[in-house]
Amino acid sequence: MESDCDVAMLDLRHLSAADARLAAGDDPQVRINRGGCHRAEERWQGQTFAHADIGLYLVDEPGMWAETASRRWAYVAGAITVIPPWWTYTYRFRPGMGHAYLHLDVPAWPAALLRRHLTHPLVLRDRAVVQVFRAWCVRLRAGASAGEQRLGAQHLALSALSALTTAVPQLAAEVLHRDGAWRHLRPALDLVEAHLAEPLAVGDLAAALGCSREHCARLFRKHLGQTPVHYIQERRVARAMELLRGGATVTHAAGAVGAGTRQYLGRLVRRHLGRPPSQLVQAS
Repeated sequence: MESDCDVAMLDLRHLSAADARLAAGDDPQVRINRGGCHRAEERWQGQTFAHADIGLYLVDEPGMWAETASRRWAYVAGAITVIPPWWTYTYRFRPGMGHAYLHLDVPAWPAALLRRHLTHPLVLRDRAVVQVFRAWCVRLRAGASAGEQRLGAQHLALSALSALTTAVPQLAAEVLHRDGAWRHLRPALDLVEAHLAEPLAVGDLAAALGCSREHCARLFRKHLGQTPVHYIQERRVARAMELLRGGATVTHAAGAVGAGTRQYLGRLVRRHLGRPPSQLVQAS
């Protein structure tokens, strides 16, 4: 998914109304609470919410608002609206309106820091993150396995948090001071996305970050709870499953994600998702 013009806008009104619940992960840096794509039901119209986590919302047409006693905030079509934690609001929407959402906790970001810098809804217009959100919606609609949903949600959460620290300089400054390099990891993550079809080594990611391989490995373990190699493998598996669900052969998908052979791709998919690619595609 290279640019907005290459991606058909999702008509979220035609997606299932059922929430796609995501089990909380074991990553100490990011916890996915819930997420999915569905139509806003009338029973939620006018309800007041005060979630304790960060809410990410994507709509592709105007028609949703978050209201406080003094102001109305519109969810911006084609962008990601970020609802801050502990923010009390009333939910309004146009009848039949659909949206995609992801709620997550960031234990590494202290509550006081979030309260100080995320005081009202924000809009992320980062096209790359919006495309990641849309790709995740496509996987949900296609009946992706729980493992694929988890990989997609983690990738979306990381991309959005990286963009959020870029959009809020004060937040970025404190996060970088306290916890290292959420935003500094982004060059390495972008490198992985752009070169999945090619051989990738820890040294390549370290070069993108301007640090040694040892320090690169420490950053990945600290902020993602995994090694650089494990992260690369997860992204290869997620991209390969997108291709396979789109009708690609296992051989083509293996070459497109740098897995080499169909046998090696099969081993990677079984290692990360628990079943061979053919079974996962048939199950959807």
